[in-house]
Amino acid sequence: MRKKKMVKYIFVTLGFGTVLFLSYFAYILYTLAFWFGLEERVVGNYQPVIDGITSYQKKNNSLPTDIKDLMPEYIGSMPRLKEVKNYEYNIIEQGDWELIVIVEAKGKKKEFVYRTTQQLTVEEKKRLWTGCHKWFVLRIQN
Repeated sequence: MRKKKMVKYIFVTLGFGTVLFLSYFAYILYTLAFWFGLEERVVGNYQPVIDGITSYQKKNNSLPTDIKDLMPEYIGSMPRLKEVKNYEYNIIEQGDWELIVIVEAKGKKKEFVYRTTQQLTVEEKKRLWTGCHKWFVLRIQN
């Protein structure tokens, strides 16, 4: 009798452990899919802004001083995503510029940085989460 209880206990424990493992694995996959989807939405929605800045620069031989200079000729309006909390456009130097889109979702903040130089500072390299279509995705410490 004691042997049967032991076998039952082992199977129950293994079953419970398997369910926990599969649940955690599913959660990880869901989280990765969520962030990947968000990256694609941000990059896709802000690509017209990048194209607008590039077109403006080619036509005027200078960079726009403000994103609003692109409207309505180059872009109709700035993209709107509920996760986007803010954005910045900065002229770096000698025709180089960056667009930073600040995103908050699932209690985490990230910066999506498109920079024509494609270079990061030492501090930014420490915060690098991933790269996506010439964008850098950086963690923001809460």
